[in-house]
Amino acid sequence: MAASFAAQSVPGVLSADDDIMKQSLTVIFDDEKTTLEEIRKGMKKEGYPVEGEAETLPQ
Repeated sequence: MAASFAAQSVPGVLSADDDIMKQSLTVIFDDEKTTLEEIRKGMKKEGYPVEGEAETLPQ
């Protein structure tokens, strides 16, 4: 399972796009339905290590 599919399995995640070259994942989610911590837990549950800090982009 790709990292993006693991993130998308979390309820409230609207989209996820992984960049293998940059070793990064961009996730768009509804903050009324989930949290960054829940996404991190879901990723770890699927076997994907979560490292680094989250960057919040302007809407």
